[in-house]
Amino acid sequence: MSERLAERYSIDPRRIIEIAQPVPDHITHSSDTIAVNPRIEIINKPVRLLFLAAYYPHKNHSVLPAVARELERRDLTKRVHIFTTLEDSPNEWGKIKHELAEYSECITNLGRLLPTEVGDSLRASTALFLPTITESYGLIYLEAMACGRPILTSDRDFARWMCQDLAIYFDPFDASSIVDAIESLLDFQRGDDYRSRVIQRLKAFPQDWNEVAKAFDVVLCQAAEQVVGDAA
Repeated sequence: MSERLAERYSIDPRRIIEIAQPVPDHITHSSDTIAVNPRIEIINKPVRLLFLAAYYPHKNHSVLPAVARELERRDLTKRVHIFTTLEDSPNEWGKIKHELAEYSECITNLGRLLPTEVGDSLRASTALFLPTITESYGLIYLEAMACGRPILTSDRDFARWMCQDLAIYFDPFDASSIVDAIESLLDFQRGDDYRSRVIQRLKAFPQDWNEVAKAFDVVLCQAAEQVVGDAA
């Protein structure tokens, strides 16, 4: 985002300060529990994918019918299930409900999740599934990492910056590429090495909002000093 901002508005990159967000409290507070979402766990399939997103065009829910057809073509519907989290309203689930009605064997809408349900839902899932087109930050990636879940997501710069080698990437407009990634999840290593890499990656982000506040304080003090210096 900083690179795009600098390029779009011809800003000196040295003037842009990046301050990241920590893993949300509703995840860290539940990280020591073993609770899982029973509505996900009850689906006894080796691959349970949580598409954790509200209905916005850039989240790319429109690719789901093609993905479901590709799963059917490869005879994977008994092994793979996708859970959406769309609010039961005309503006969210209502927009795509009719298109997915014939794919109930492999797609279930959970409805909107409360923040307290996110950790349980990720732990009940095999991986986070996010075929998004663009993100400004991608906080959900951090939530999945903190819950120890692999990530299947779009091959885009924002995703690779956040997830690095902790994700499997695909073309978000190509159902075949997406299902290729889903199939490869069965061989994706999630052992001690994966967990250690997750821990290492999370260390690159603030551990809490106190760190974020301190970072803002430093930036504001530096800016104030510069203004005073320029005025002197």
